[in-house]
Amino acid sequence: VFKLQLCRGKKKYTFDFGQSIAKNSNEPTLYDVLACVQKYEVGTFEDFCDEFGYDNDSRNALKTYKAVVKEYDKMCSLFNSDELEVLQLIS
Repeated sequence: VFKLQLCRGKKKYTFDFGQSIAKNSNEPTLYDVLACVQKYEVGTFEDFCDEFGYDNDSRNALKTYKAVVKEYDKMCSLFNSDELEVLQLIS
């Protein structure tokens, strides 16, 4: 797990990033990171659970949902909607 920081101007987003064990202890590339961060709005908690197969009566699902929403909000603070649309092409 790596502690990463995306910076754009004066804005920063610091987070932990878990690399695939297949990559051993190699540092992730920017592509690795941008392919994994949340670039889409996930909607309501119920929408999130339906889309990703979570039980909507689960505290763990709610915790995961809140983390995904936070990550998306951070990405929105770093990039405008046109830029996010381009980043969505990275997968």
